Amino acid sequence: MTTATRARQLFNCTCGSRPEPHWTPVPRVVITPADIADPSDIWAILAEVWYDLTLFHGPKAPMIISYEQGESTGAADAACAWAVAHGFPAEPHDDEFVTLRIAPHGFPPVPGEDRPVYRYAA
Repeated sequence: MTTATRARQLFNCTCGSRPEPHWTPVPRVVITPADIADPSDIWAILAEVWYDLTLFHGPKAPMIISYEQGESTGAADAACAWAVAHGFPAEPHDDEFVTLRIAPHGFPPVPGEDRPVYRYAA
């Protein structure tokens, strides 16, 4: 029997919105899959996302790379490789709260989701 462990869901944020550190959800970055995706583009977008998160949450901001499962795995594979190389957890997306989404150009917005979307060529 195997048990899956999930990444931690809260972290002690040091953003400037409150005078003291406070517990907040770990930013969950969801990558929408595409078969054809240049791994260097995915890595560049993830570096940009992490930089943006550190500007808001502080230099030790964690994040979870969450990938949608399916037959198109090129972008998800690149995102998981980036996560491993940079010490971030990567796990399947199970309808958790989304901080932001990384999606191919032309991919329609997810109904009801009002979070930022970073785009990559696919």
